[in-house]
Amino acid sequence: MATAHVERRLTAILAADVAGYSRLTGMDEEGTHVQLKEHLRVLVDPKISEYRGHVVKNTGDGMLATFAWAYRLGVRWSALARSAFSVNDDATGLFTLRERAQFGFAYRPGAGWDALGRYELHYDATSGAAAPAGGAGTAAAATTPDVSGRKLVHVVSIHTDGPLGPRASGAFAWAGKLAWDGTGGASSVTTAHWVHGRAAWAVGRLWDAGVTTGAIVATGSRRGGAGLEIGRKLDTDVWLSLGYNVVGYADDDLTGEEWTRAGAYLRVRARFDESLWRGARP
Repeated sequence: MATAHVERRLTAILAADVAGYSRLTGMDEEGTHVQLKEHLRVLVDPKISEYRGHVVKNTGDGMLATFAWAYRLGVRWSALARSAFSVNDDATGLFTLRERAQFGFAYRPGAGWDALGRYELHYDATSGAAAPAGGAGTAAAATTPDVSGRKLVHVVSIHTDGPLGPRASGAFAWAGKLAWDGTGGASSVTTAHWVHGRAAWAVGRLWDAGVTTGAIVATGSRRGGAGLEIGRKLDTDVWLSLGYNVVGYADDDLTGEEWTRAGAYLRVRARFDESLWRGARP
């Protein structure tokens, strides 16, 4: 089978939120909105354009932007990275900071099995107390727990996919994590491992049907899941799938973009290749 040239890109994602926006709009809603728009126009948008970024959307006091660079190491190898950072300071005094960073290498032979090895860093920091159900000054407020603290998670994973036969394909993933949680004044260290598999069979030229199964083995627990999927091909290496997990489980640190909770879901399956989304060239 002939192998077409594929351009791969290193992508960074910026998610930003205005600190104290709810408090400021409470004092002067119209003035705060006008000032925010002016700051975005004069300070933020020019810098994003300067570094060849693209604003995906603005949502009130928040925004999401992406930055892309090409890093093709060879015909079969590429380096991949993604980063997302967000800060939120709400009206209740709860301040949260979240960062997600991913670094990895992808192997694409053109025929056979593809592979992706990835390291992820998840960092969360919170200061303040969660908002009480009855609001400030109530009896509930006096007993509201302090949720201040930090959480740091290291995740290493391997993902592969390829043919199982003339009309069948498969995918396999393994991930392991080491998590440190210092929220609420306590400190704990946990570990967990995740395995996941999928097998699919072609049903005509544009459709396929498959089965999924997986399990998480964590400190002191073990959870498994299984489900069914049907998919339709939308473009080269892009599928839209409707599935139902009869039994499910959840661990957002490990499972990432894979939906493993019980019940119905709709997802897009795509080869990990940033050239699917045409953006500004470096």
